[in-house]
Amino acid sequence: MLSIQAESIPVTYPYPPGPNRPSKDFFGRLLPPLPSTTPPPASTIYDVGKTFSITRPTAKGRTETVVIKVVRPIELGYCQFTQSVIAHVESGPPYLLGRDVFVKVYDPLYIDPDDLPSMSII
Repeated sequence: MLSIQAESIPVTYPYPPGPNRPSKDFFGRLLPPLPSTTPPPASTIYDVGKTFSITRPTAKGRTETVVIKVVRPIELGYCQFTQSVIAHVESGPPYLLGRDVFVKVYDPLYIDPDDLPSMSII
């Protein structure tokens, strides 16, 4: 059995709580403000019946909008890369109109940054 003993291990946080929280990181970059309240559960944001508009640019320089309504949640929750739902296309291009589609939403509110892969730049 392995046992580790230490008198004290200093713990540092990039965002220490309280009024003494620094406004810049070690490299002098401004730190964004932390949320002041707990974010709502993903299950309430992507609940059945919720409507979303998704836009994308087209090749002709216009914007295409698709309006979807959530029919069934598939996988929702904190610390996931995506939120997955089945949605019904309410309006949009003719090839999608009236169809049920699988939608993966990359919502930064629920992503755990520690799960993101590290990259090195040489």
